[in-house]
Amino acid sequence: MNKYLIDLLKENNTIIIPGLGALTVTNADTGELMFMSYLQHDDGKLSGFIAQKDGVDEQDAKNTIAKYVREINSELDKGETVDLYSLGSFVKENGEIEFTNWTGSMNTPSAESVEETPVVAEETVQDAQEILEEPVAEIPEDIIEN
Repeated sequence: MNKYLIDLLKENNTIIIPGLGALTVTNADTGELMFMSYLQHDDGKLSGFIAQKDGVDEQDAKNTIAKYVREINSELDKGETVDLYSLGSFVKENGEIEFTNWTGSMNTPSAESVEETPVVAEETVQDAQEILEEPVAEIPEDIIEN
């Protein structure tokens, strides 16, 4: 699944992981990502991408994503950290999922969490919709190779 996320982030600034949240590129030069837990509605981009890449039915791709999200939530509910290879890690604190963006290598998490617990206002949702419409950003090759 991580390969799909990395490949799709090359083509889109934002990926919605249905039932979990959205990853969005906030700095294309550094590969910095932000996690938005309130954007969970399935826009079909991830499942469509997986279906196209693997040559499977889109419903099968949606089932794969749902299983992936269940596994992440299960680990987070146990108090575990879930790593997304070369991107960052998820952890659940105070009942909220937080994402720590990694810089450099997979073994070096950034010093601060990218996401604070968001207060969702109508303006925030509108901002998120604008982000989804922005042009595609490139992820630096050193981020992808790690």
